[in-house]
Amino acid sequence: MITNLSKDRSILGVVVYTSFTRRNCEMSLASDGTGHWMTREFLCAVFGYPFLLAKLRRVTGIVEEDNERALKLNRHLGFLTEGRLQRWFGDKDGIVMGMLSERCRWIR
Repeated sequence: MITNLSKDRSILGVVVYTSFTRRNCEMSLASDGTGHWMTREFLCAVFGYPFLLAKLRRVTGIVEEDNERALKLNRHLGFLTEGRLQRWFGDKDGIVMGMLSERCRWIR
């Protein structure tokens, strides 16, 4: 888990890594909704952990099909849409998004 804190120590953003395999992990993000968490330094740490430290080949994220804000953010970060998991979130499908280490601009 990597956390980005404000100057007053309130949480701006948190990234959690789960479901590790030899080449992949699942990555989930929660934020305060302001966008203040998204600094270059934080993103370098977020992607540096799986790709540089853990030496994984890819990361995977699953986003609710109607969460346009998260889908847009993931695309902006460099994730590509790879598929759909039917009813992953109860009545909603999950959109599978992935990023390969060699395509990650945050670790260069």
